Amino acid sequence: MKNYGFTLIELIVAFSVIALLSTVGIASFVSYSRNQALVVSAKDLVNTLNLAKSRSLSQVLEPSQCSGQSLIGYEVRLCGLLTSSCPPLADYSYELNVVCSGIIVPPIETKKLPPGVSFDNATQTTSFLFPILTGGVKGSGAIVLSGYGQTKTVTVSNSGVIQ
Repeated sequence: MKNYGFTLIELIVAFSVIALLSTVGIASFVSYSRNQALVVSAKDLVNTLNLAKSRSLSQVLEPSQCSGQSLIGYEVRLCGLLTSSCPPLADYSYELNVVCSGIIVPPIETKKLPPGVSFDNATQTTSFLFPILTGGVKGSGAIVLSGYGQTKTVTVSNSGVIQ
């Protein structure tokens, strides 16, 4: 009489291999997901800085902004750092503002960094003002994002080059 099937040892070995491969796959996915959160945060910040720069060069202005005042430029402010000019105890976020005759109107947009990602203390400049028609920036420096044991640096040069 022949028995068709698997022995208990064969089943245990098969399930052990499946469990091991699943654990490695899940760990790799979590690591990739965390790395992507940091990369996407850095790219989103670069996009916001480029938006401020392009709006200042083209002098784009909504009718409700700067009512009767002259446009000075666009500013990106980093919040959540001790040296920032945002409200105290603000989460790690950044704002895109219009600056009119020296007055900052309410933010055009505010974006929060994802949980686990923050501005590193190596970030010294917390405000980047792009004056109209100059192509330059007031407040150049490096923005360091950190999270999950990794860092990403966004650099803004005096001439307005964003990397």
